[in-house]
Amino acid sequence: MVKLFGVCFLITGAVGFSFCLCREQKIRLMMLKEMRSIFFLVQKQIHYGGFPIDLILQEVSGKVKTPFSEALKRVSEQMCLEDGEEFCRIWTREMETVLFRIPITKEQKELMLGFPRLLNAIDREGQAQMLCDYIDELDKWIVQTEKEEKDKNKLIMSLGTAAGILLSILLL
Repeated sequence: MVKLFGVCFLITGAVGFSFCLCREQKIRLMMLKEMRSIFFLVQKQIHYGGFPIDLILQEVSGKVKTPFSEALKRVSEQMCLEDGEEFCRIWTREMETVLFRIPITKEQKELMLGFPRLLNAIDREGQAQMLCDYIDELDKWIVQTEKEEKDKNKLIMSLGTAAGILLSILLL
């Protein structure tokens, strides 16, 4: 009887571990979509509104989800403090803390951290066009991640279940 419970717990643990790995893929996809949303909203504000970046980030922070909403709000607030710190440094510091916690690739993190550089474009049209390029890049990653998610999730769940069953057989 004890062995039966052990086998059930082992299989359940293996399936649970597989589920956690699949969940990480889902979080990655969600974060990429959120990053795309941020860039799209900023692009729209720059193109049509022409507001200063601190007001744009304050507006966008109310429309995106955590953890980005909190970071955007902090960036906007720190820019308003007038302590002379550059936007690039504020952005990098706040985004690095957010990006450290989410499961995205190094290239995707660099894209997010490179956002202040595109604001050095000559005019609003140039900034909006560069944001459009960022959005296109994120769209490619989103499509790729969606494809990978379907394939990998099936494989991970199958292997996790099979590993749990194999381990339980070996331990019996």
